[in-house]
Amino acid sequence: YYQHLWEKIKCDYQAVADYSNLNRDLSPEYLNHIIPKLKEVFDIKIGIIVRDPVRRIWADRGRKVRQDGLEHIFKCGLKHDYFYHYDRFSEHFPVHFIVMEELWEGDGSEKKKLESFINHPIPELWTNLYAPDIGHHLTWDLDNTYCPCPCQVHGQDTYELTPDYYIELRETIFKPIYDSWIEHYGSLPLHWGEPIDYSKNL
Repeated sequence: YYQHLWEKIKCDYQAVADYSNLNRDLSPEYLNHIIPKLKEVFDIKIGIIVRDPVRRIWADRGRKVRQDGLEHIFKCGLKHDYFYHYDRFSEHFPVHFIVMEELWEGDGSEKKKLESFINHPIPELWTNLYAPDIGHHLTWDLDNTYCPCPCQVHGQDTYELTPDYYIELRETIFKPIYDSWIEHYGSLPLHWGEPIDYSKNL
């Protein structure tokens, strides 16, 4: 598919891209099988968009917490361990972490890093409904008659991430991810590691 797509667009575009989150679940065995074949055709770079780990899992699982309690989230840790995925893919390809909060809310340095990685300018960024993060205040019409960014309509649970929930998750299952980030980079990215007062972002 991507070879065919590239033949159609190569006069106008620099690359093709696959934004499938399911790529993170590919087994090491399958990767070892398919990567040599991919390298025969493509020069591959991988960007991993990361977000504060607690807020990232809450966007997916907050509703389940209401039903099943915090235990539900404790079962989902590995899938959201950023360095686990970084290490798996960096064995084979150049990999770049893209910090969501810093790309959309930072001083522009994250955008410059991304432009350098993909070797292409980014004139403007698409709207991000979650940066700045307004948490449970983000709402839209359920019949989709209004949404400022329909492609992101399923990206957030509207159940409130309270400071107590945040701190408990930050200091338990997700603590190794925060600690690993500090070990690698010396400090946490913008807005990571502390609860957000969502009313101030409205």
